Amino acid sequence: MADFRPFRGFLPRADDAKNIVSRPFDTYTKEELLITLKKFPHSFLHVIMPYLPDQVKEISYHDRLVLGKAQFKKLCNEGAFIQEDHPCYFLYRQTHLHEQYIGIIGAISIDDCLKGIVKPHEQTIEDKEVRLKNYLEVVDINAEPVVMSYKADHTINEFVERKILEKPDIDFHFPGFGHHEIWKINDGIDVEFLHQAFMQLNEIYIADGHHRTASSVLLGEEKRKQLPNYSGDEPFNYFMAILFPHHQIRLREFNRLVHDLNGLSSIEFLHRLKKDFFVEEYSEMPDISAHSACFALYMEHTWYMLQMKPEIYMRVEEKDALPTQMLTDYILSPILEIHDLRKDKRIAFIGGKTNAQILQQKVDSGEFKAAFVVNKITIPQFKRFADNGWFMPPKSTYFEPKLLNGLVIYSLER
Repeated sequence: MADFRPFRGFLPRADDAKNIVSRPFDTYTKEELLITLKKFPHSFLHVIMPYLPDQVKEISYHDRLVLGKAQFKKLCNEGAFIQEDHPCYFLYRQTHLHEQYIGIIGAISIDDCLKGIVKPHEQTIEDKEVRLKNYLEVVDINAEPVVMSYKADHTINEFVERKILEKPDIDFHFPGFGHHEIWKINDGIDVEFLHQAFMQLNEIYIADGHHRTASSVLLGEEKRKQLPNYSGDEPFNYFMAILFPHHQIRLREFNRLVHDLNGLSSIEFLHRLKKDFFVEEYSEMPDISAHSACFALYMEHTWYMLQMKPEIYMRVEEKDALPTQMLTDYILSPILEIHDLRKDKRIAFIGGKTNAQILQQKVDSGEFKAAFVVNKITIPQFKRFADNGWFMPPKSTYFEPKLLNGLVIYSLER
């Protein structure tokens, strides 16, 4: 049974929400950061970056976190964020590029992760887990929910369909991220209904946020050791998550770009590929959707289709039959000698619906030598890997929707 609870969340002030929430930090240029920090005094960016960018070398990481925590308290004192009086769930809808996503935000128990009710599909990096755990320990908030998915439940679906007919509590448009609406679910009967409904779930899948999940579990276990008589209701026993039924999330491609061909000429590289693949030249990006062991390659102003030979594909085990894994096992590692996708600086990734023009521009500019297009992972594949405890290569799944920072805040303070 899943333990997914309501909590006393902080919400941005409704009449200024669009100027308070922020995009993911890594999507801002330095110039955009400076403009936003100066123009919007209540932007959540002041929590993420409580100093001007050119001061970064003068402030230690720990001191930055302390300042960030102080900035959040300042924003709350000034009314930019307002905490709910009672525990709530938060119904969230994002409408972007003709797609609509509806999920429910609450607090998920770390015990659900330890018991295997919450299932991962990607490995995490220990150093990043620890760094995020340290971040949580100082700043004491979750500002972006971990995205999770579950098998649709008709009673929850019917509740959601009724609720979205009401006027949302928060309603705004954010450039590049579409339209955002939040409904507070604070009626006692509704809250209890959802709590009981989610308790019936025995399988919840992490879509986006493996490191944030791992760091929250790490923090919770550490706090439990420090407080052996903990009750289980302390905030550190939970972390913020948004649960979407499977049909409400989208899986997109995670394509690869490489800076060099490992000393090979393009002719030599194509020759090496022909050992395991049929190679066919195209004037534009080929359609590779017919077979998971099929890739598109762009280099030197030319597109190629790479179709794995049947006798090779027959030897691929099920757990290695993901497009991203086959690309690694048969091209990136043996030919280009890119073995560790987490650390190798010779490879880069572009997630989202494939844009052939952007890939071509990045290669034609000379920034990269070649681009590889892979087929997206399907929801059944994603579930099968999580259910079997298998792990995908890094940057295999690109889930949508992508969320803003500061839409809802979960406090870890007691």
